[in-house]
Amino acid sequence: MASKWHAAVASTLILSALVVPAAEAASYTVQKGDTLTKIAKEHELTVQQLKQWNNLKSDAIFVNQKLMLASPEVKATKVEKVEKAVVEEKTTNATTYTVKRGDTLTVIAQKNNMTVEQLKELNKLQSDFIYINQQLQVNNVAQSNLITEQVITVAPGTNGQAVYHRVVELAHELLGTPYLFAGNTIEGFDCSGFVKYVYSNAGLDISRKSSLDYFLQDTTAVEEPMPGDVVFFKNTYIPNISHMGIYIGEDQFIHAGTTGVEISKVTHSYWAERFVAFKRFNGIE
Repeated sequence: MASKWHAAVASTLILSALVVPAAEAASYTVQKGDTLTKIAKEHELTVQQLKQWNNLKSDAIFVNQKLMLASPEVKATKVEKVEKAVVEEKTTNATTYTVKRGDTLTVIAQKNNMTVEQLKELNKLQSDFIYINQQLQVNNVAQSNLITEQVITVAPGTNGQAVYHRVVELAHELLGTPYLFAGNTIEGFDCSGFVKYVYSNAGLDISRKSSLDYFLQDTTAVEEPMPGDVVFFKNTYIPNISHMGIYIGEDQFIHAGTTGVEISKVTHSYWAERFVAFKRFNGIE
């Protein structure tokens, strides 16, 4: 049943490539000849506002740099640890389903993007037997997966850190590469295609998969993220895991966004609300 469910999800989410909604605060891409004064004047802002919202220490800017044109209104100063995220997921996303006539665990699992095994585990069911009006707890796949994972508490070894160094370096080199649905070459990337390209060229042999498949099958949650780990988000354009990127430190990650490869803040209100977990590819040791 699990394999059938994964196949169904894979076919539904073949769009694993994410088109990020325009919900993130308005941004501006620096053009040749731009200055902070010029940009501020064109958008009816002050230079001080631009510097504050973009954490700029000086007036220096560079071509293709992304500047936020509105306050991100971030309440948190850093991303919460995976353990806390899991607890919050369990609290906010756990819902109750009332069994109806004709229901089976398979039907209920499919309705709630779960496997029968996850449904049974969550409700401590010893068999497939259910009855009308029975109350069952249902959760999304992301939460169920994180709850059962053994969180990684150590940093990668020498080989893993060498891969991570190259991952971060390559990711930066690809900034500005255009977005392309299902793309996984330098001609254009979607979110998972970008991650696949970077890690494969940095020395980790991984297959092309959706962000959901990477989340469920190939990665494990980490207690403290380090540059090179991956970060996952949910409920962007579809329910559940729908976007991923590469963490580069200081609450920032590189990802294939709507217009192309860019750097964003995990703590930005849009991303913070959709954050699921920092994880590590199982091949990194």
